[in-house]
Amino acid sequence: MAPHALSKKANAQMKSCTREELLSKAMESWKKTLVDAASRKTAIPKISSFLRNYPDVKETTFRCHLCGGRSRNAYAATCQLLTVPQANILIKFIIEMGEKGFPLTYKKISEYALAIIRANGRTDKSIGIHWAQQFVQHYATQIGAKMCTLLDKTHAKALNPTNVSAHFTLLSKTIQKYEIVAHNLYNCDETETGCLLNVPFHHKVVVSAKSKHTKSVQNASKEHITVLEFICANGSTLPPVVIFPGELLRSNWLQKNPLEAK
Repeated sequence: MAPHALSKKANAQMKSCTREELLSKAMESWKKTLVDAASRKTAIPKISSFLRNYPDVKETTFRCHLCGGRSRNAYAATCQLLTVPQANILIKFIIEMGEKGFPLTYKKISEYALAIIRANGRTDKSIGIHWAQQFVQHYATQIGAKMCTLLDKTHAKALNPTNVSAHFTLLSKTIQKYEIVAHNLYNCDETETGCLLNVPFHHKVVVSAKSKHTKSVQNASKEHITVLEFICANGSTLPPVVIFPGELLRSNWLQKNPLEAK
């Protein structure tokens, strides 16, 4: 499954990390050059000449680091709420929960971050309102916010390779046994939606940046509007059927009905 394209900010962060790695290599090489020059008692080369081997490293940046300067990422790390190891733990947990069908919201991420710093002896009562959003943006190469749809817990448990394989094996045997032709074969799909009953059907969560589709497992304890779709194996369809939980049928429910649903 192809991953989503990274945002401009994520690409900039990735390039920044690459530049820092290149700068680090240049610094190490410069130290070795100084040691070699001292051992051979030769002249120290000019920095401009040395950096010809590192064309992507700016001379001003290189000189600044020689004088003890720090990169933006290194400085930002000292101002962060979480240390790098703590941030990596939280990122790993976010990705793991998303893969299990329980993606975290911004609010949950803030709560877990607060629990982490409290576990390490700090007494912070709260963190910034937009801290979670900024955290996700900072690590956009690993995690990202996406819209999530709900997946019933029963359906989530039933959707596995064993059940799917058994279903299609049984279906194939049944079609052959009774010689069912394509125009007599229909698929009926039952879909429950809660968006019309004030149940959040879509919400934003944070998952791995590589995730393309995001589902959140939920209990089917709330009332839903059920929609039945009928699609024939020959490509034709029947009008869908909409089942409302109410006892009375409102006239406006039948308005704007291009599919002639019943």
